[in-house]
Amino acid sequence: MSSCLSIRIVLPSLLALVTGLARADEAPIRRTPGADAFRAVIDLAPESALGVFVVPNLKLASDDMAECLARIEGDASAVPLRPLDLVRAQTGVGAGIDESGSLVLWSQMTEGRAEFCVLVPVTDGKAAMESSLKPAADGQPGFDHPQYGRLHARDLGRHILVSRSKQLVDAYGQKPGLAKRITDRVGIRGTEVLFSGDAAAWGGSDAMRQMREQGESMQRGRARGAQAEGGDAAAPAASKEAAARADLDGNGEVDNGDRAMLLLEMGERGENRADLNRDGVVDDKDQVQLDGLMGRKVNAQVGPATAAEAAPAADVAPAASNDGVQDGVVAIDLDPLGVSMRTFAVMSPESAMGRATKGGARGQPAKLTRLPKGPFVVAFAADMRGLGGGGAFLDLASQVPGAPAIPEWIRENRELLEGMQFAIYPSKLGMAGGGVLNEAMAWLATQDPAKARTLMRDWMKGQAGIDGAMERKVTWEEGRALKDGTTADAYAVTEAAAPKDAAAPAAGARRRGMDPMQRMARTMIFGPRGPHGFAKEMPGGLLVTFSQRPDVLQRGMRAAEGKDTLETEPVIEALRSWIAPDADIVGYVGVGSLLSVVRQAANSFPGMSLQLPDAPPSLEPIAFSVEVQDGHVETSTMVPTGVIGVITEAYKASQVSEGEDGFNAEPADPDSAPAQPKGQKSGAPRGKPSPDEDP
Repeated sequence: MSSCLSIRIVLPSLLALVTGLARADEAPIRRTPGADAFRAVIDLAPESALGVFVVPNLKLASDDMAECLARIEGDASAVPLRPLDLVRAQTGVGAGIDESGSLVLWSQMTEGRAEFCVLVPVTDGKAAMESSLKPAADGQPGFDHPQYGRLHARDLGRHILVSRSKQLVDAYGQKPGLAKRITDRVGIRGTEVLFSGDAAAWGGSDAMRQMREQGESMQRGRARGAQAEGGDAAAPAASKEAAARADLDGNGEVDNGDRAMLLLEMGERGENRADLNRDGVVDDKDQVQLDGLMGRKVNAQVGPATAAEAAPAADVAPAASNDGVQDGVVAIDLDPLGVSMRTFAVMSPESAMGRATKGGARGQPAKLTRLPKGPFVVAFAADMRGLGGGGAFLDLASQVPGAPAIPEWIRENRELLEGMQFAIYPSKLGMAGGGVLNEAMAWLATQDPAKARTLMRDWMKGQAGIDGAMERKVTWEEGRALKDGTTADAYAVTEAAAPKDAAAPAAGARRRGMDPMQRMARTMIFGPRGPHGFAKEMPGGLLVTFSQRPDVLQRGMRAAEGKDTLETEPVIEALRSWIAPDADIVGYVGVGSLLSVVRQAANSFPGMSLQLPDAPPSLEPIAFSVEVQDGHVETSTMVPTGVIGVITEAYKASQVSEGEDGFNAEPADPDSAPAQPKGQKSGAPRGKPSPDEDP
């Protein structure tokens, strides 16, 4: 049986379970099979398995699903198929399936390759095989599957074993040992996570190695394609100099942090460090070259970025792994309140992730204790001490694909901050009037807020000057007095076309053109005034806003004093029980507010509209957490039923409009203005500027 078969069984089954959930106000039921049931079912797979996926009690999962379906706000027929229907279709065992039995799927090496095996629960193995699995027409052993070709099966009484490998089917014998082997590899905590849901999966080092090798093979293929397309420009992809040049964030290894920095410079022309192939523009060829270098070490020590010519000529060797995962477990828990997914990973000590996840002394778990209460788009908090310090946080952030670049003043003073909190709130002025960050704020926890403020000020002032075709001006006003008597530093960054007679930038400086899309994106994020806001020293940290609205500053100051904080929101308190209790990182996504922001952004492009489901701002947020310690990473994700209801509605809508891409790119009718919200004039922002808005 191929890996495609395993994916077709496992993933659609989980999708069917997940999309069957809906809103409920009852307390969590949290019915799970329990540790003993998981151990017994895992031991049905051989001890030599590379990985295993189990559902110990299909009836329990089915009962949870039925209870969830009863709470759907809409048509339950939106769920594509029940999990057992998918098992029947993919394995060929159509009759006699025992819905109260256990499903087990594992991969195992045979004849030099990995093959998958499935134990399908049945009430009578002999009868099920006779009614469902017809012998092959050519008289050879096995039976023919319409999609997967020749498969082999064996009656085990209460299960039927199905696999593409006759050798594995014939040699199968139940011998306990896999559950203990998993515990030995992931420890007590990893085992607790594995047994915490309705379904679970484990992948060992061999399975992880195969996944990494496949990913590295794809990267090498992309790099070869770049060489074929770019000629000599991409040829030195494996050289020491090329690897040093690709280490854009200077952490000693080419990783996802460098990719994120390269993407930020995408499209820029001139002398730019992200222009790896030196063809005068940062484009997809540079990204392909960086991908070909992923995982290569540059410096033994972690330090700030250096020029390529200053990088030491260390031997360039592949890292032990790309992602560093040695063992991983996943647990899915179904409940009327939502779907919870928990993971636990053991990192290779010599990998970048292993070094970044050693953790530190346990402090206070990350919480939203310095952000104001209210509807939000996203909210995030990190405990630097629990992560092992600011350096560990930066190293961990560099491993996250697409992570935003971190300001240099934070990178150079990595132990200054003890924690960080950040939230984006819906803007009263709308996208056009205030930008996404109009009511956003950040809290930088530190014992020296004055130093943090000074470093931020000096870094920001250093951004001023001619930058290619752009001239950037930075103003920083210390101790501005507001109408209510509050004082705070005010900053603003403006960009405009550089004077035609302006001197050319120095060698190595970036050149930025007047890209309309970049300008539009900048306006959507910061508003028409560009980046501006307040910085306010407070006991225990620095409060930073992204607008100069006194009301936003006042709400931030009140929350910084521990009053009316986001952590006291009832929904946040309720979701706390679903994520790791000692999390080093927590985050929440307000789906209702997020959909509103995305819809506004799409409507900012003339002639385009994005079809999105309706969701109230009060919709429960998605919650997630990350905890690291001793090279172990534990994550939790909770998707509430209200959110899954929105997903279900979106699925139903996609079925109705199948074949459409979701965007309407047809030219707008010049004789008709686009529809506007009630009471809003065309081209005007959703709200008026606050009367206290600083000019």
